[in-house]
Amino acid sequence: QELRCTAVGWWLHGCGAEQHLDALMTKLTQSAIARLRRGRQDDPRQQGTGRCVASGAGSAHQLDEVFFWCVLSGATLPRLRELLRAGAFGAEPETALVVLLTHQRLGEPGEPAWLRKNAFRLLQIHRFHLAAALFCLSGGLEEAVRVVAGHLRDLQLALLFERRAPGICRPLLRDVLAASPLAHSD
Repeated sequence: QELRCTAVGWWLHGCGAEQHLDALMTKLTQSAIARLRRGRQDDPRQQGTGRCVASGAGSAHQLDEVFFWCVLSGATLPRLRELLRAGAFGAEPETALVVLLTHQRLGEPGEPAWLRKNAFRLLQIHRFHLAAALFCLSGGLEEAVRVVAGHLRDLQLALLFERRAPGICRPLLRDVLAASPLAHSD
């Protein structure tokens, strides 16, 4: 949503854009982590321990978004595991995320296919940020762009993928333009 307000996806290009994009991704990752931390409250069972747990149904969505921005800013699976151990995903992160990052199939030759399979399952249960992140980790940037543009309805965010992998959004942009009411007007 921050991205849409500034329209940065449309104007970020040219000389030095890569450095600006890296800085933007870092800031958006930090912002998502801060929102996740603000959304947590002290658990009465752990009073005085300094540990927090996520509160509310939106916490899974916030956690998915943090994971997404970490992947988009260049985090690899080993780095994501380090972030999990360091508590960046919360003191008691969602069980599904822990299982995902500690699964034995990660690091095996069939890892990309396993990640893609899980990403498709996440699409079925409407966890679009996490699905897009898994597509990115599996090397399926085209699928990630389709998730971002189609399910999240964020064409500007899709354009940020274009900055990282030129040409990846061209078919999508053609489809959007063809479906536009402007394409059918005289």
